[in-house]
Amino acid sequence: MLNARRHLAARIAGISCIAAVAAGTFGVASAEAAPMMQHHSASHASSHHQQHQQHHGKNSNSKNSSSSSKNAAMPKGGNTQGGTQGAGNGNTQGGTQGAGNGNTQGGTQGAGNGNTQGGTQGAGNGNTQGGTQGAGNGNTQGGTQGAGNGNTQGGTQGAGNGNTQGGTQGAGNGNTQGGTQGAGNGNTQGGTQGAGNGNTQGGTQGAGNGNTQGGTQGGGSGNTQGGTQG
Repeated sequence: MLNARRHLAARIAGISCIAAVAAGTFGVASAEAAPMMQHHSASHASSHHQQHQQHHGKNSNSKNSSSSSKNAAMPKGGNTQGGTQGAGNGNTQGGTQGAGNGNTQGGTQGAGNGNTQGGTQGAGNGNTQGGTQGAGNGNTQGGTQGAGNGNTQGGTQGAGNGNTQGGTQGAGNGNTQGGTQGAGNGNTQGGTQGAGNGNTQGGTQGAGNGNTQGGTQGGGSGNTQGGTQG
């Protein structure tokens, strides 16, 4: 009887020991698995957050690029470039004007040498390039005018030598190139006029030698080239 009780107690103790070992093993496995699960969850959440930010950044950049391209593609109007230039040498006024309407380039240039007024004018309507040039030598007024209507290039040139007024006029109607040239030698007025109607090239040339007025006029009706030569 005593031996039977001892044998039963030993079996109960063995079962308890096995249960304890099993519980400890499961606890260690759970303890090791918990950080791994947390790390996986945190990594997954971080990766998902970065992908969301990158996707959002791409959308934002594409929107900004689209907005910038739309703004760049829109023509501007009523711009003024340059201003009034006092007497001096080697001065430059104006610049490059993109396509637009009612733009003004250049301005009034006082007496001087080697001055440049105006610049390149993109296509547009009612644009003005250049201005009034005081006496001087080697001055350039106006520039290249893209296609358009009612544009004016060049201006009034005071006495001087080797001056150039106007420039190349693209196709259009009612455009004016060049202007009034004071006395001088080797001056050029006007330029090449593309096809159009009612255009005027050149102007009044004061006394001088070797001067050129007007230029080549493309097809059109009612155009005037050159002017009065002193």
